[in-house]
Amino acid sequence: MNHLYWVRHGESEVNLTKEFSHRLVDRPLTPKGILQAQQTAEYFGGARITAIYCSPLKRAVETAQVIGKHLNLPVTPLEFFRELDDGDLEKQPPSPENWTLFFGVLDSWKRGDIYTSFPGGEDYVTLLARMKAGFRYLVLRQQEALILGRDEKT
Repeated sequence: MNHLYWVRHGESEVNLTKEFSHRLVDRPLTPKGILQAQQTAEYFGGARITAIYCSPLKRAVETAQVIGKHLNLPVTPLEFFRELDDGDLEKQPPSPENWTLFFGVLDSWKRGDIYTSFPGGEDYVTLLARMKAGFRYLVLRQQEALILGRDEKT
């Protein structure tokens, strides 16, 4: 049986500034975030992990690289797993009004209005399709590795 572990990135400057971040705003980990990544790497030290994938944003790549170094595994950033596309919010400074808009969209999704989107960003259906495509990609990579592994033994 395969297991999938979801790991949130360590603290980044974006967490401290409360900025919206999808593509344009891309800040690194803080020293605390690096420590969190190291602690996560230690936690997974005994786990049977064969691959590491992450969002292409710096904070996710840096977190994954710390874990990958500890486990002696390469890191593969995948666009499928980029953070939620909050659209035009990323171009605006963080403010109570913008955060109210952000959480309003998430609340709409929770109520079942899955076609509500962030202005200039994605709706729940688009987000879900992107994530499902990422999972399909991972499953196909795993199946391919199993097939190649069998072929190499024969």
